[in-house]
Amino acid sequence: MIGSGRSGTTWVTDMLNYKQGFREMLEPCRPHVVKEASFLELNQYIRPNETNAQLSAYYANVFSGRFQHVEVDSPANKLRFKGLVIKDVFANLFAKNLHEQFPHVKLILLLRNPFEVALSMQRKKDWVWMTDPLLFLKHNDLVEDWLKPFLELIKEVSEKGDLVEKLILIWSILNYVPLKQFD
Repeated sequence: MIGSGRSGTTWVTDMLNYKQGFREMLEPCRPHVVKEASFLELNQYIRPNETNAQLSAYYANVFSGRFQHVEVDSPANKLRFKGLVIKDVFANLFAKNLHEQFPHVKLILLLRNPFEVALSMQRKKDWVWMTDPLLFLKHNDLVEDWLKPFLELIKEVSEKGDLVEKLILIWSILNYVPLKQFD
């Protein structure tokens, strides 16, 4: 389950696992929390065809169920489970890469109204979010592949400084890329 933060991914993941037969893993790609994911940046972009040995090895461990972490494992987890439900709001920009490496993994992209997401994020200011869309521009591959037509808009919204507008633009980028990649 991927989506943006505050989009309902945890709620929907809990609904999918209402019988608690699956092991839930929550955001294994929080580089600021999970040491094993510290090789990633928040909302990092990785091209679909790009080889990234660290990402591949890390997610092989996650998707196998071998990976364990106190901040990732849901308190609802049982000792016995019949599968995994993994939700990560920081994986949108490399989801296609993972899909190509692990085609057996079923992917869900959850979309919520961007205004509601931005307002919810604004209320959670102490949480770790990307708050400036200008940060995306330091990723040359992302700019070249997807953001070049929107450079002026990204700069304008960033310079204007309205937090809600910036969060909506970030939501747009985080969802635009996987929607285009998965056609």
